[in-house]
Amino acid sequence: GRQGIAAERFNEIAEIPWLSQNGAGQIDEQVARVVANLRARGSSRPGRRDKLSNAINALFQNALPASELRSIMERLQRDGYLSLEGDAVVYHARLSGAAS
Repeated sequence: GRQGIAAERFNEIAEIPWLSQNGAGQIDEQVARVVANLRARGSSRPGRRDKLSNAINALFQNALPASELRSIMERLQRDGYLSLEGDAVVYHARLSGAAS
């Protein structure tokens, strides 16, 4: 039977929205998607830098260039969602949906 898997076809890789290189708007969307995913995970969020990187990359079908992954990680820190202390990830109240 059908499993209800959403699929979309594109003629070129450049047409795929989350793979295109269109700057800040894309990073905003990616960060919002990561934040939503981390909020949904609750207490099962990744606790180490490498696990967080892997989780973010998996969210985008393991297709993120290293530079975009770095940009997302930097944005999460700059926007106050989390901080990195060595290899440990420290989540802040903002990620829980508190004052944004």
